[in-house]
Amino acid sequence: LHNRGKIRLIMGCQFSPEDLNAIEQGYNLRDVTSKILAAEVQPPENFVQLKHLEILSWLIETGSLDIKIAIPLTVKGVPEACASSNDDRENSLLDRHHIFHEKVGIFIDADGNKLAFSGSNNETVAGWQHNIESFHVYCGWEGGRDAQRVEEEATRFDRLWHGLAPNISIFHLPEAVRQKLLTYTPKSIPDWNRQLEEETSQIISNKDTNPLPITHHPLPKLPTPQETEKFNLLANLHQHPGCLDFCLKSIPISPWPHQLKILRRVANNFPCNFLIADEVGLGKTIETGLILKYLLTSQKVCRVLLLVPASVQVQWQQELREKFNLHFWSYSQGEFTNPDGKTTTPTSNPWNTVDLILASSHLIRRKDRAQELLVAESWDLVILDEAHHARRRSPQQRKDTPNRLLELLQQLKLTFRTSIFTTIKPSPKLTKNCIYDICNVKNFIISTLRFSNFCLFSKTNYSKIFN
Repeated sequence: LHNRGKIRLIMGCQFSPEDLNAIEQGYNLRDVTSKILAAEVQPPENFVQLKHLEILSWLIETGSLDIKIAIPLTVKGVPEACASSNDDRENSLLDRHHIFHEKVGIFIDADGNKLAFSGSNNETVAGWQHNIESFHVYCGWEGGRDAQRVEEEATRFDRLWHGLAPNISIFHLPEAVRQKLLTYTPKSIPDWNRQLEEETSQIISNKDTNPLPITHHPLPKLPTPQETEKFNLLANLHQHPGCLDFCLKSIPISPWPHQLKILRRVANNFPCNFLIADEVGLGKTIETGLILKYLLTSQKVCRVLLLVPASVQVQWQQELREKFNLHFWSYSQGEFTNPDGKTTTPTSNPWNTVDLILASSHLIRRKDRAQELLVAESWDLVILDEAHHARRRSPQQRKDTPNRLLELLQQLKLTFRTSIFTTIKPSPKLTKNCIYDICNVKNFIISTLRFSNFCLFSKTNYSKIFN
């Protein structure tokens, strides 16, 4: 079905006494066979049967399956040589109990290797309990008798297929039967899995309704070399030197120069820890989105935890989806919600439920949530917005009195590989103590410049750090 293989199938047909009588009275064998086979094609009663008909009709419509009908003939003393044409052979006498019941098949792979099988593998209850059956397989590549048997079966099949076998009438699947089957052809290639075989839901149908219109669907086109090249380029985009430029061209916004400068600095130095300190209104959300878009597209990170104030959690999720096509799951009130509104409730540690999580920095301060976070799987990247909220309880003092958020970050630092903290530029709200504590959580770029202790840090001019 999916490998675009070819099947040639020879099948038989059983006749009733009435059918044989009609043939003896002059009705054409093809017409009677067509009527019998058409009657056998019944509307499906459940979804398993429907799926089988869809697959069968798809194979016929696309030319992957070619079916011929084999009818054994008896001559009752009339020499076979008397049948000078196919029509004469079709009008030879039939025996209702003399049916085409071959159980032989040949497989040929793309390299020309052949495998033949014969016999019955009846898995019905009666077959297992009462029948005496056998099943044989011959591999051409084994050589010797196996190879000889495979070639014998292949030659015999070809003789049958081309109507060269004695006392057997061969003709194509009647057009009426073919058209009836094609009414079930789906619009796209059907799928199949073993679970579908267990689906026995009944199909409610009205036998008085008109049959479905016959539709013909063209074969799906194979990709051109140019299309294949473009697909491979996208599939391996994370390895392409133009990955960063692609990320910028695939978003519906035009970043400001300072935002592009920050993005390129992160891209050139990653993996590393960064502190982004901008004035209010300069677009820290956009800067973070740009960085996330690149790091995820380039596959430099996979598991990301984004912590923001509860008041802007919804806004962050919307902007990441609308501006960067990033689908973070927002964790709130015990459940996860994706940008499309779909929700899921975690059954174990919630922080292991998905890889892209957006949560409130207030939520993780709760002891129960903090403990779950500390024992969760490690993170490739943790981003904290408004990082100046992680501070000492008394910022003006040098005592080591971290608040709950700063304490959690200090405990969490061994569980994440890299981090990006966003905050405001130095001000009365962001003292040197705050900056030092934030940088001390991880080895940030600015903290690794020259500071071995707070005293050295406090003597440094802010302009040297943030410019």
